[in-house]
Amino acid sequence: MYIRFQSTERDRYSRLGRGVFQAAHDVWYDARYLRDDWRMRDLRREMNWFNDQLDAPNRLYYRPGRRAERSGVCWFRAVAHEHIGHALNMAWLLGELGVMIQRLRSPDPGAILWQDEVQVVALPSLN
Repeated sequence: MYIRFQSTERDRYSRLGRGVFQAAHDVWYDARYLRDDWRMRDLRREMNWFNDQLDAPNRLYYRPGRRAERSGVCWFRAVAHEHIGHALNMAWLLGELGVMIQRLRSPDPGAILWQDEVQVVALPSLN
């Protein structure tokens, strides 16, 4: 089983909701949010935790031809309990800041482009 956290805002490259890390980055750098707000401080703390505890994938795209490119999306492996807990907290904080985050579960996230013991990058199907 795989778990993904995504916003309701669509990503034009993957055609799915933008991931929780994209949403957190957008909020952090949006001048409308006050950095001294406790929710923003906690969000930064979670972002820093992931920067320290999660490897950056080295493959995020699939290029079947010279001009074509499709973006993969990141999913946690269900066994990554600590990471999922931090992602749940990040999703809750974003919700408190007005950005709704959905939690998706799937036994098949798509064609795997990259993986480690905590996460996978998968190419979503074009249904």
